[in-house]
Amino acid sequence: SSMSLAPDGRRLAYGAYSARANIWSLPIPFGAPASAEAATPVTTGNQVIESMRVSRDGRWLVFDSDLRGNADIYRVPVSGGQPEQLTSDPADEFAPDLSPDGRSVAYPSWRTGTRDIEIKPLDGGPVERVTDTPAQESYPLWSPDGRAIAFYDQVRPFTIYLVRRGPDGHWSSPPSLLVSPGISADWSQDGASIAYVAA
Repeated sequence: SSMSLAPDGRRLAYGAYSARANIWSLPIPFGAPASAEAATPVTTGNQVIESMRVSRDGRWLVFDSDLRGNADIYRVPVSGGQPEQLTSDPADEFAPDLSPDGRSVAYPSWRTGTRDIEIKPLDGGPVERVTDTPAQESYPLWSPDGRAIAFYDQVRPFTIYLVRRGPDGHWSSPPSLLVSPGISADWSQDGASIAYVAA
């Protein structure tokens, strides 16, 4: 918001900023431009949604929302329905990605004061911290086989990293540096390579 004092010092004018963002679904037309008039709401409410992703099997849409005061992770069937809250920690969680088997969700959390990647099993097991560094690890993305996660540090030079789950179930530490500078990593379907935006 911004404020301005009147010349006589007796009146204050201010502007307030508020944001609201929901998810909408739009059918992809063939041979014609898309029109927002055909869109239908997937979520509603006074909330801000910063990131969303469709699950590998196409059944779920996972997203972050501040609907209940701080950012938590939710999922809703792609076909529509009531969103299910997956996290409820007082720390903010953002940018989720469901594991390929649909049994876990990875996301960055502010639990430690910086963004760290965490995994929450959807069967109710304990949250597992994948990274624990002073960096700002963000936008985790599961590999197609579910044995690795790519993510990037949001602080310049925007480095892309990779962690792998070992045979003992633990994640590699420290993460392997893949490319710098780079953002928005995405796996090939066979998991053999990663595409990214050179920052």
